[in-house]
Amino acid sequence: RYRQEPVYDDRCYFTVDRWSYSRSVVSNGESQAVAPYWANAQLQFASGVGAEREADRDETYLLILRGDNDAVYECEVSFDLWQNAKAESAWTLEIGVVNGQPRCDTLTPVS
Repeated sequence: RYRQEPVYDDRCYFTVDRWSYSRSVVSNGESQAVAPYWANAQLQFASGVGAEREADRDETYLLILRGDNDAVYECEVSFDLWQNAKAESAWTLEIGVVNGQPRCDTLTPVS
């Protein structure tokens, strides 16, 4: 037979409050007439659980291009390229033969 010996040990319980994703705030526009701006996040500045803080900011600039047969293509570009692109200007862009998707790394303005 085995003896039953009591086990004496320390025990500790705790909870940890961690920051977690809550929501996104987005601003967008349809032209270059208005300079890009960051949307107002309107954070809850409480202390403790329920408080909000702003995470990293991310920006994306798209050129929306119309091709043959009114096909529409979108290319993510740098801010400088987006800012210098003129509406209704001509561009060359290779389109994938198999998937029909734009190859945005080939995007160049027509001189």
